[in-house]
Amino acid sequence: MKTKYDQAGLSLIELLISITLGSFIVIGATQAYFGSRQAASFAEGLSFIQENSRFIFEEINSSVRQAGDLGCPAAAVRQANQAGAAWFKFNNVITNGGGSTGFEHFYRGIEGYTGAAAFLPGNAKVLSDVLVVHKLDSSTLATVEAVVAGVAGHDVAAAPPVFTTTATHGFGVGDVMLAVNPDCTEASMFLATAVTNTTLTHAAVVAAGYYNCSVNIGSASVSQGSMSCPVAPDPAATQLQYPAQSTLAGVTTVAYFVTDTNELMRLSAGAANAEELLEGVERMVLRYGVDTNNDGVADQYRLAAGLVATDWPNVLTIRMGLIMKSNANVLDVAASVTCAGVNSPVDTELRKCIMSTINIRSRGGQ
Repeated sequence: MKTKYDQAGLSLIELLISITLGSFIVIGATQAYFGSRQAASFAEGLSFIQENSRFIFEEINSSVRQAGDLGCPAAAVRQANQAGAAWFKFNNVITNGGGSTGFEHFYRGIEGYTGAAAFLPGNAKVLSDVLVVHKLDSSTLATVEAVVAGVAGHDVAAAPPVFTTTATHGFGVGDVMLAVNPDCTEASMFLATAVTNTTLTHAAVVAAGYYNCSVNIGSASVSQGSMSCPVAPDPAATQLQYPAQSTLAGVTTVAYFVTDTNELMRLSAGAANAEELLEGVERMVLRYGVDTNNDGVADQYRLAAGLVATDWPNVLTIRMGLIMKSNANVLDVAASVTCAGVNSPVDTELRKCIMSTINIRSRGGQ
């Protein structure tokens, strides 16, 4: 005889089937959740890398394209490079009393180091390359005045010597300056020690920080060659006088490097500290295109260690490889990225190799 309770509840088999089906549903939902979460993390990491890469190339491309710019036509610069030091003279009388000022090699236009350079902070990554760019600030160009009432636009007889410009300039005391003669055969780097709206003085006063080691910012004697500090110029040398239509401009020297914690940094000459541009840059690998036969075309690409001092003015292009990384473990399987011959660590972080070739416009590149 059946009662009303005979069909109540589930049998053991039905319960086990229900649990099994429910487990499959939960496992599927969990996998879908974690899969979508991983996909979202991958997309976020890729977006992070792409945005950072875009910023880096805009920053460094713009800087490198202007490297070595003296305000001269590219053809004149190339002619100067081909003729060598006997034709083009670069004078630099800036000193800090000893040690590096960051401006010693301005005439090279661009420099590189394989591994951290001595002038960089201690957190620079030893295995990553360093890029140094020297350039003229074209927004500050001023023109030297012609002879007015018997006084030249560059009055070397004054004590101290003084430049007079054709129009109001925006230079200030302590600015690092570059004077370039009209035919681009000589340039002088010095500090402005006093200014008015249309004049600029270069005195030699020993002071804390940077100062000019001489009022002579160049020698009129071809046999003497270029003048530089910390070797004091010959005080008896005939002062070089820059003629009318010479240009005056401020200059910039910046170094780009990567830290041990994967930040790209920018250090300006004269600055106390480097500034962080962005994070997520693991390595920077640079190869420099050198014109070895003076035909205006880069025919050899070398690492910085493969260049000597006389090669740098003939660098026309740079091939830059960056290993960019996200800050999250998003890969299922540990992997490594190869970029410009360099291998990244093997782990589950997302990395991309970003490559770019940059032409130096002041040397004829486009």
